[in-house]
Amino acid sequence: MAEINHNQLADHLKKDSGASLPSVFLIHGQEMLVEQAAEVLVEKLLDGASRDLCCETVDGSVEKITDVLARLNTFSLLGGPKIVVLRQTRLFEPRGSHQRLVEQIVEAGNNEDLHQAAKSLIGLCGHLEIDPEALLQSDSRPEQLTMLYENLSPGDVVKMVRYALEQGWRPTGADDQAESLLQAVAKGFAERHHLVITVAVKVPKNLKIFKSLRDHGWIIDCSVPLGERRSDRLAQEGVLRQALETSLAAAGKRLQTGLFDTLCRLTGFDLRTFVQNLEKLIDYTGERTEITADDVHKVLRRTKSDPIFELTSAVADRNTVQSVFFAHTLLKSNWYPLQILSALVNQIRRLLVAKDFATSDQGKSWAAGMSYQQFQRSVMPAVQAFDNHIRETAAKWQSSIGEDAKPKTGGSKAGTDITLAANPNNPYPVYQTLLKSEKYTRQELVNAMILLSRTDMRLKSTGQDAGLVLKKTIMDICNPKY
Repeated sequence: MAEINHNQLADHLKKDSGASLPSVFLIHGQEMLVEQAAEVLVEKLLDGASRDLCCETVDGSVEKITDVLARLNTFSLLGGPKIVVLRQTRLFEPRGSHQRLVEQIVEAGNNEDLHQAAKSLIGLCGHLEIDPEALLQSDSRPEQLTMLYENLSPGDVVKMVRYALEQGWRPTGADDQAESLLQAVAKGFAERHHLVITVAVKVPKNLKIFKSLRDHGWIIDCSVPLGERRSDRLAQEGVLRQALETSLAAAGKRLQTGLFDTLCRLTGFDLRTFVQNLEKLIDYTGERTEITADDVHKVLRRTKSDPIFELTSAVADRNTVQSVFFAHTLLKSNWYPLQILSALVNQIRRLLVAKDFATSDQGKSWAAGMSYQQFQRSVMPAVQAFDNHIRETAAKWQSSIGEDAKPKTGGSKAGTDITLAANPNNPYPVYQTLLKSEKYTRQELVNAMILLSRTDMRLKSTGQDAGLVLKKTIMDICNPKY
């Protein structure tokens, strides 16, 4: 029926009466904007009715769609509307793209949030069609969970699985759930019965379920571009400025000129933290109407969490200052040194594979100065041919080892760690990796891998300061002395 931006939601709700609103809504994008839009929408749908009696919120990461639909088809005790808000559903995550779920599990595990970690792990098992009980066996490590085991110990995973099973949580297949929802949406719900689906990520428009929800209801887009282009930064700044104006107006405060940029530098584009910082400043200033630079310096600290890719990208660029800075902020954010080391190993390995391609027969078509369009036309087919050759060679090596030497669990990973294009349908990261590999010689990358291996041993077998060891390693990679 409609696809609208979150800024347009209030105007659309003014135009439509409660009776004319559709029965299904999808609100997707930035988490806090999604929550705000859902709150405004639910209030409109309730139309003065009791929230406790007429509105239910269910957790889509553990709740089956059939159970959600059963709730939706149950009438309110005292009549009136019936609203079900479905949160954190996995319905829109494409098969194979489970990195975000792994990151959620690791983050919750590092924060000792067992409840959230276990819930996310069950969602991941459903997404990958893995029996969680199999993970209770110490020798069971499915290949799809390699990234998880690189960041968490087997004991941590077992603890999460046991907790989830004790709660009665069981994984459900995303395909079956999506089909059940599609059939229900096409059939329609009872009058004044509404399903509000909220997802804290941007949902791809090419999904069948997205198109069906758009045809039968409203899609409310709360996404904000997170790139580094000027247009992306302007969009992020617009959202933060709107939050600033709303918070200050409600409190009757004003911000000293020039401090907006300071607040942005402290938080990055983290809307929730940005608003929380404003609330701290509002409380701190008391009856004063102006928030000053002195207030900001006394109350706030830098909370911007530099993601791991910022570090690996800086290392790939041989930017020593930025690399050490990002390593420092990650350590302050309670990242484990071995997590950071693992990311560095993966980055150097990718650069080394890129260098191998560039110096191979297939890589003769590659030139550092070519445009992305030229790369797509001329080089990407050669990259795929190179990867196929690597996979075939690795498979031959594996078969020559013999059955007794093959891994007994987790399957074979032949070729997965030594190919250049993990996703051939997305060539841009390959192009960027090749560009960055030009900043190193092959021998420098080989020496970097040796250095990282030695660092791994030092972190595991000595009592030296892990942060200092990591920073020294990074400096030696970016500015080798050999």
